[in-house]
Amino acid sequence: VTPDLNNRDIVLCLDVSGSMIDYDAVVLDVFQKLATEFTGERISLVVFNASAITYFPLTADYEYISRQLTRLSGEFDDPSAPYYSGTLIGNGSSLVGDGLASCVVRFDGPETDRSRSVILVTDNFVAGEEIFTLPEAAKLATDRGVRVYGINPGDASSKNYLDNLAVEFETAAVDTGGAYYALDDPGVIPSVVELITPQQASVLPGAPQVQVTEQPQAWLWLALAGLC
Repeated sequence: VTPDLNNRDIVLCLDVSGSMIDYDAVVLDVFQKLATEFTGERISLVVFNASAITYFPLTADYEYISRQLTRLSGEFDDPSAPYYSGTLIGNGSSLVGDGLASCVVRFDGPETDRSRSVILVTDNFVAGEEIFTLPEAAKLATDRGVRVYGINPGDASSKNYLDNLAVEFETAAVDTGGAYYALDDPGVIPSVVELITPQQASVLPGAPQVQVTEQPQAWLWLALAGLC
């Protein structure tokens, strides 16, 4: 049999800079809940600071995804964790535009008819020299048919957040056809799922799977009767 799979690719794009440390555990919890909402979608996780690395590539193995998210959550408490060494190559920290651009180019098979979305989680506090600004990265996403869904832990009443940074982030996400949410918005998870789910142009065939079943035929019943 050849099962049908949803034709959606989703890259989870997580800012792991210093200003995000207090929020990363909460963000991963959001990611865990998002993963349980999807069926058949391929999901990838990219983490970035001054540079970006792929923590795991696009996959529909949700048990693997859950294990990797749990593993990363534990690594946040370890300053010598392997992923840190790959996120500090660059001129500054929290280079959000470069991080988003890196996530946008993580999609494979550009010739295939698939829905492509980036869920970008950052407070948009940039400290350094970017190659891509956030608006430029959003333009790259639009050119490649990628929608950006922004989740902003910094845009909350409990934090003294600069309004212009929130507006820039929201504008960049909306301009791609995506949406923007504050992390403390209780509707963030169902809202993101609701917006991404309808983006399905077609259903793609999955990998063939062999199924063994017993289907007695007439001659088998006759043989049984003859044996009796």
